[in-house]
Amino acid sequence: MLIKILNNLTQSVISGKPITNITFKASQDNATLVVDGALPAGLTQTGSGNQLIISGSINAVGTYTVKVKGTALSAMQEKTKHLQVYPALSVEQYLTQVGAQLNTAQYNVELIT
Repeated sequence: MLIKILNNLTQSVISGKPITNITFKASQDNATLVVDGALPAGLTQTGSGNQLIISGSINAVGTYTVKVKGTALSAMQEKTKHLQVYPALSVEQYLTQVGAQLNTAQYNVELIT
């Protein structure tokens, strides 16, 4: 039995914004997939049997791991998905960061409201 993650192994999102759904799918129809441990707050799981979908949004900034185990007959496998949640930035914060990354002696970044 193989478990596939039907999108990238790592995902970066802004806090409070929905993640791209994470779909875990087992290669055998008789497989059972379950989340190993607790999901990060704000995420939910749907699906059953050989397919499991994780969706939702995470409000707390940090790095999270979602691990799924699958069993079919006597075989067992695990797959892990990593989520990096970044803070939401205001326009002023974003421009300040961009200005800091550029050589501010050459560029003048100004917020106009």
